[in-house]
Amino acid sequence: MHDIVDDSSWAGHTFAMGRPKQFDERIQLTLVEGTTGRIDALLEEGEYRLDFIRTAIEAEIDKRSTKPVGAKDRLRRLMDAASRPKRS
Repeated sequence: MHDIVDDSSWAGHTFAMGRPKQFDERIQLTLVEGTTGRIDALLEEGEYRLDFIRTAIEAEIDKRSTKPVGAKDRLRRLMDAASRPKRS
């Protein structure tokens, strides 16, 4: 006869299965119709759509991070001023 042993908590240790997480944050995107097709047309052999999207997001973040602080506010004020009717 065999004893049933539950060793899932063997010596207080837990065991993780699978590969380690590479990315900690998740997001779900809803894209304009046709966007995934346009992305797929640009992918090189062996390149994944998700890697393409991550790279594009990081590039945009880097691009915007190089702007001086307050650039958006100054641009918004200039655009608002330009759209207001001129005073006589």
